[in-house]
Amino acid sequence: MASKLDTPEVAVDFVLALEHPCMPHIPHPSDPPSANPSNHTLMLSTPLVSHAPTQFQKYDANWTANASMVKELLNLSSTLNLEGELTPVEAWHRLRQHPGFSRLDRWAIEKIKKDLSGEVRCCGFGAVMDENVFVFAVESVLGPA
Repeated sequence: MASKLDTPEVAVDFVLALEHPCMPHIPHPSDPPSANPSNHTLMLSTPLVSHAPTQFQKYDANWTANASMVKELLNLSSTLNLEGELTPVEAWHRLRQHPGFSRLDRWAIEKIKKDLSGEVRCCGFGAVMDENVFVFAVESVLGPA
């Protein structure tokens, strides 16, 4: 049985929430050009911020991220050699593969995000977390795989 939370919107929300340590490193279009360009290419946040409006208006901003962006990032992330670490998009993919994923509700996803958010760090190309910390956070909500 598929989870009602297995949607591109939930995936994007999960990934973006875990990319927060790198947000200060992503240039916004209104920023002056930098001699030190961002290397944060393996993040869902990067293309979103690069196409953000130069001035935000309350309740009037459109952000476009879709399943193909998440899939492309997953493919790119799989080319990295991250011994014992996961990118946020890999974490989402692993969460979806858990046998208990179909039992997840909004509360459970929020708990997993909260448990992981303090464990994510910026490593230059994007955000990563310890794989064991991820497994513990997921198993604390869904039980062992």
